[in-house]
Amino acid sequence: MMLRNRTKEIRGKSSKNKGLIKHQNTMEELSQEQQPSAAEIFCGDLDSTSGDDLASIDSLSTVDDDVFSDEPLFVTEQVTNMLSHEKAPEGVKNASYDVNKYMEDREMSPIQERWNAITILPNPFFCMYFILAGLWISQDLKNQFHDVEIIHDSRCIQWEWFPNLVAIPPAPILAVMIGITLHAPFSFLYHWKCASILPPGIRRTTHWSRRMDHSMIHVASTFLSFATSGSWDYFIVNALFSADCIYRQFKKKVRPHVNQIRIGLSLVAYSLPILKRGEFSVFFKCWTILFTAGYFFVRYPVGGWSHSVFHIILAFMPPYLMQVASTLPTSREYMEVAAQCAVLAERAM
Repeated sequence: MMLRNRTKEIRGKSSKNKGLIKHQNTMEELSQEQQPSAAEIFCGDLDSTSGDDLASIDSLSTVDDDVFSDEPLFVTEQVTNMLSHEKAPEGVKNASYDVNKYMEDREMSPIQERWNAITILPNPFFCMYFILAGLWISQDLKNQFHDVEIIHDSRCIQWEWFPNLVAIPPAPILAVMIGITLHAPFSFLYHWKCASILPPGIRRTTHWSRRMDHSMIHVASTFLSFATSGSWDYFIVNALFSADCIYRQFKKKVRPHVNQIRIGLSLVAYSLPILKRGEFSVFFKCWTILFTAGYFFVRYPVGGWSHSVFHIILAFMPPYLMQVASTLPTSREYMEVAAQCAVLAERAM
């Protein structure tokens, strides 16, 4: 009887030891595998858990995994929402994150924004001065009419305030002034608002003044396409493209990179007629200006002052655009009339 009881006691201890060894082996396999589960996202890393936590990990992971496996979209959305506040996941394009990062890289001080507004003004002022001072009238054409005795003045104009504006300029020259002048007030307004009332961040990107600033760039490019081509058909084609671009500017979701690409296409559109006419020198000069200005706009090499430098460089464009517009075949008749009127005005002095 004593032997039988001793045998049962030994067998009971052996069974307990086997259960303990099995439990230890299970825990070792679990710690070696370290398979991530939904529980890890909310409970932390297994390596940093305590022994008590490891003892209950089987039941916890089983419950959570069963719950989340029924609704995997819930886990994906929750994790994505948590990560989007700090950093966009690798390989995932997060539009909201991109826009915020885009604006953070271009955040400027109030004084820098005021200079951004001021540096946009030379372009329209130059265009108005160029026309009102009669600088668009070719000196070579004036020399051709110096020896002509009879000149008809039916198409000449006299304006006491602007005596050098002796005739109506050709439509392409007026198109340069109209396009640049229409854009300038909206650009000035946007940058001045950034300097005074608009807080840094996404609100500047979505504000109506910024949308109008970019929209009027397309309007200006449309007029410049006529200024460099003299073609109303080409003007209409560019107007349709610009209308679509303006529509996209006012969509709820802002896409800065797409908008920049469309602005780049509008620049190409109004410069192509220059290349088509064989004016390679002017085309090269225009794109040297555009590439240099674009470098400061994209790379921001001098920090918050880069946008002002961008505007200053673009101020070298209008003289070349006026030169192209004045030499178009459609401008020839108006240029000859203006030259004759200028000669009459000189004789009357």
